[in-house]
Amino acid sequence: MKITIIIFAILVKSLSIFAQETSANNEKIIYLAHVSMDSIKAKIFHEYADSINNFQTGNLPSFVQNPCFDLNVGLWKSFHSPMSIRWEILQKVNNKAALKRILTTKDRSLFLKCSSKSTFQIPYFDKSYKYLIKKRIKEL
Repeated sequence: MKITIIIFAILVKSLSIFAQETSANNEKIIYLAHVSMDSIKAKIFHEYADSINNFQTGNLPSFVQNPCFDLNVGLWKSFHSPMSIRWEILQKVNNKAALKRILTTKDRSLFLKCSSKSTFQIPYFDKSYKYLIKKRIKEL
């Protein structure tokens, strides 16, 4: 997760333009591609969801142990559109068995609600991961 955040920060600082050089007959050809922040955020959400989908045993992914994960405003669609990042990630999870394994870990952090105050109205902010995981299991 730390690596993902570092990569995200680097991408944010850049102009969101990537170049690739290739050689053809000693001529350099440069391909430019614009990558939107939305596609970068979608990839990050997909990576978080994959870490849940692939959960077997052991320690939970660190973001699952963070009941205040929704306060990462850099992952919102925009600063003026508060969203539940936890719920956004869980909606991309399709492995019901992995979700059930997470619940059976009895990790105390699953029961916690964020103790920080937010001036934004974030959906599901007052809910625990346990509640959100159970809600997602019902949807699957």
